[in-house]
Amino acid sequence: ILILIFFRFVQEAVHNVLQQADYGAFILRHSTTHTDCYALSIKVPKFTHDSNIVHYLIEKSMSNNQLSYRIKGTTKQFPTLMALLTHHSVMPEILPITLNLNESFTI
Repeated sequence: ILILIFFRFVQEAVHNVLQQADYGAFILRHSTTHTDCYALSIKVPKFTHDSNIVHYLIEKSMSNNQLSYRIKGTTKQFPTLMALLTHHSVMPEILPITLNLNESFTI
């Protein structure tokens, strides 16, 4: 399940929505604590983390007049958010599970 939200969405609401979803479901939202960043929340199997919801910060940067996105703590950059999400639907890399891009719905 692909869940994309590009407005303020509180973490408690994110947990409530993802608890009902399949593993790999995620919500991408504006970060409430880091300006110009996004928060990626993913439902994962309980054995991979104390909680079955994990959160990652997506950083936006500008280099040579080109915008790019990356997960904080990684070096791999992507030209768009969709490219980052698509890549991590195939290769989990730093994530505990691949992202599920099979369905989408709006909240």
